[in-house]
Amino acid sequence: VRLLLESGADPCLRGQHGQTALRAALGRDCTATVSALLEAGADPKARDIDKDGNTTLHYAVLCHRSPAVIQLLLDGGADLQIPNRQGRTALHCALESPDCTATVLSALLDAGADPNARDDNGWTSLHYVVRYLCSHFVTLLLLKAGADPHSRDKRGHTPI
Repeated sequence: VRLLLESGADPCLRGQHGQTALRAALGRDCTATVSALLEAGADPKARDIDKDGNTTLHYAVLCHRSPAVIQLLLDGGADLQIPNRQGRTALHCALESPDCTATVLSALLDAGADPNARDDNGWTSLHYVVRYLCSHFVTLLLLKAGADPHSRDKRGHTPI
């Protein structure tokens, strides 16, 4: 990949189904390739890389990519606040995953993910914690980051 990029390949081109080279590299969890693509100008803010309107960051989190890959995207300028078609941010997607690590959650929160951002149902990060039975440690991370335990969703329900 590095040789192709050095020969002038465009890191932002999309395939016939809209897939970017960066998304393909994320699918393989290849840190070196992700790094090379970002250095060559691949857009970590690319949207609509799948039918759900996910960004590269959503995709990386949903596919349980390594904390190093997530950090590369964050360092490259991935936008934490962009929602997908269900209104979910990358933080919401991370909390849906039983395989999401505290390292990834901490990286998202440290980079400025809003723990009180709402999806299309009005759910915040704490609603996801309760729904997906996240650990006590995850709850503490979110509360420490300012998550509101009294927030209500569109049906008037609090996280508890």
